[in-house]
Amino acid sequence: MEKVRRCFWAGVAVGALAALVVLGVGFSVLFVVVLPFVGPRFAARTDPLRAVEGQRAFDFELEDVNPASPTVGRRVRLAETLGDRGAVVNFMASWCPPCLEELPVLHKIEAEKAARIVFVAAWEGEGGGRDALVKLAKAEALTSPILFATEAEDEELRHHYPHETIPTTYLVGQDQVIRRVLRGAHSDSEFRREIDQAFGGK
Repeated sequence: MEKVRRCFWAGVAVGALAALVVLGVGFSVLFVVVLPFVGPRFAARTDPLRAVEGQRAFDFELEDVNPASPTVGRRVRLAETLGDRGAVVNFMASWCPPCLEELPVLHKIEAEKAARIVFVAAWEGEGGGRDALVKLAKAEALTSPILFATEAEDEELRHHYPHETIPTTYLVGQDQVIRRVLRGAHSDSEFRREIDQAFGGK
């Protein structure tokens, strides 16, 4: 009987050890092989901003309300703003503190011809509007187009350019393909690094 008992417990121990080995191998395969391959694809499906990277940008048309812009008072298409490298399309609002923080940075980048900048005022609502945007453009000496989206136009834009927070910036290549999407405000060095990676150096 004692021999049988020992054999039984030995079998249990071997079975448990085998189960642990199988589980260990399974987790190794999951973390080493499966997740690195599937993880980025799953993230791209669940993150609306990452999902649009690599897609052709929707060619919207909005009114330019910046008095210092060459296209002021005219409805401007995105395709018109794309230079040899593309454009930095910044979704912002006149009342948004993080947006205001990065305005001088983006203005400097365009002044130095590092990239073309296009502002899209999509969240004006009751906190702003055309007058607020004109006042802001003059105060910051902005020369880039400020394309004003009405509530209805913003609704359509959200389907093509998710921007649940602002600022949200789209780097759109000369081929009208969305190369990169950036959440939140960024510093001068961060913007220049992202622009060079998306469009290539000068």
